[in-house]
Amino acid sequence: MIIKKLKKIFRFIYYKYWRAIYKYKYQIPFFDKNNFSKIINPIKYIEGSRSVAIIGKGASIYENNPIKEIKKCDCRILLSRVDVENLEKYIGNRFEVQIAPQVSKTHTINQVLPRKLIRKYGIKLLICNLNRADKRFEIFNNFFQDRIENVGYMLDRNELDFDLDIYKYSSRGSLTIASSILRILYNVPTVEKIIFAGVDAYHFGYSQKQKKDGYVFLDIIPSDLETQGKPFIRYMIDSAIERNKSRRLELYFPKVLKNHINFPNHKCFKFYD
Repeated sequence: MIIKKLKKIFRFIYYKYWRAIYKYKYQIPFFDKNNFSKIINPIKYIEGSRSVAIIGKGASIYENNPIKEIKKCDCRILLSRVDVENLEKYIGNRFEVQIAPQVSKTHTINQVLPRKLIRKYGIKLLICNLNRADKRFEIFNNFFQDRIENVGYMLDRNELDFDLDIYKYSSRGSLTIASSILRILYNVPTVEKIIFAGVDAYHFGYSQKQKKDGYVFLDIIPSDLETQGKPFIRYMIDSAIERNKSRRLELYFPKVLKNHINFPNHKCFKFYD
């Protein structure tokens, strides 16, 4: 009994130790507020947009500058921690949404933009790449709800009108974060066009200029391409073709990717210079 109490006290102290670090390093609140009033369905938030840009860290933006295509879009979504401050001439300076991976109570990597950048670039919705029922989503909400107007989540399969079996492409049941946002966008009834910018499926290096920005960016390694990049490409191609059987949707990619990816001859796949 005493050992259990000691373990509980130790876990509490250990947890608060990390929260103190998070407060200093990431401006994350020291205490949980458990405020769930900002949580919304991301599909409902994006609905009304006809064109959406999904913007990642990939270096293809240097080959085919996507800024003109991005600026035409009704909604612009950042995938994880993009180096927005140093890449404005390639990706612009206004974004509506950021989607980020999960966080943990201790020793986590933080890919959510800081409050000052969220406000500077006009981001209104922060999506966590977890289902709402997942206990880790509660941690995410407590960490970041004070810096954003709305917090979103990944929907379960039974909440989606259209979805492919992700386990067909990954035995872990997960691909890149780009596949998560595609699953959302495929179910937004008004979306007719998706622009891919810096979403290279590990065929290029990273576009960031900062060596450290809340996250240490690693070089691309071959296993990333094999375990995540190629499965994502197969999922993206199959799901786009399947989605077009019931509703027209065009996907635009930088031309340079045609040198690395064997796109099928289908009317939904378009390319920009």
